[in-house]
Amino acid sequence: MEGVRLYGEGYLEISRQGVAIIAQHLEAFPAQDNCARLQAEVDALLTDLMDALQVSHRNYERQSGGMPHISAPLRARN
Repeated sequence: MEGVRLYGEGYLEISRQGVAIIAQHLEAFPAQDNCARLQAEVDALLTDLMDALQVSHRNYERQSGGMPHISAPLRARN
């Protein structure tokens, strides 16, 4: 179970870092002329940042070797 916990913590840490980066970008976001333009700019920014976060998750999956798993099949209980 320790391996599963550590694996999950890796995803959690990546997500925490992603949230911090998103917050930094939103706080630094320049004022816009109108709400529709602001919405479009924020949507585009969030799409880019969420895509980057998904790439980070996929890279972690590849580098970590994936979720720890049972090496031999379990017998069904009767």
